[in-house]
Amino acid sequence: LKEVSYTYPNADKEVIKNLNIVFEKNKIYAIVGPSGSGKSTLLDIVSGIKSDHSGALLYNRKEVGKENRLAYRKKIGYMNQEPIIFHDSLIENVKFFSENTSEQELEKALREACVSDFVDSLQNGLDTQLGERGLALSGGQKQRVGLARVYLQGNPVLILDEITNALDYQTEDKIYEHLSSLASERIVIVAAHRLSSLKNFDQIIVMNQGSIAEIGKHEELMENKGLYYSLYNLRQD
Repeated sequence: LKEVSYTYPNADKEVIKNLNIVFEKNKIYAIVGPSGSGKSTLLDIVSGIKSDHSGALLYNRKEVGKENRLAYRKKIGYMNQEPIIFHDSLIENVKFFSENTSEQELEKALREACVSDFVDSLQNGLDTQLGERGLALSGGQKQRVGLARVYLQGNPVLILDEITNALDYQTEDKIYEHLSSLASERIVIVAAHRLSSLKNFDQIIVMNQGSIAEIGKHEELMENKGLYYSLYNLRQD
């Protein structure tokens, strides 16, 4: 992102202010900050959902514009905290965008999204019908199915927006541990509310009122005793 700002229609205040960020492959980034700091808007810009911003969004040093925006969006694997669950079996939900996947790829996606941890408890395993909007699953199980689906697509950029808020801390830690293998040859960007699981992320970008307040690794930000330090201790309490 180069000099990127964004103002919602009919609003007089910028929600994203003059951001300059470089995301690199083989790294995992966390976007954190107080409520209303601009995290989700930033992800919408990076994913190409919001294109009416000032400044430039570049991919491989080429600006994303009208002529190549659709091609760029196809490079994005995006999931928010409420994935769509179709009235079909679990396996068909996971393979929805990836019909021609191998058994090995499927098993890897199920393992890394921690679907394998609960699938054996379902009546018919992977063939279990999930019902309308996934009524057969808990909120955390739905999130894991959505993760397995986006992992299986193999997009070079993964954008994950609050995708573990319905999970217990142990499962969240396991999913974030698996992200390190997914980051190989990919860019992984995670908007997170819980900060306790971000200790091994390559970079944490701390947002505040649409601007970048701090950038660094967990240890560095804790030593700085700035906004991240305050948020971390507040949410630990």
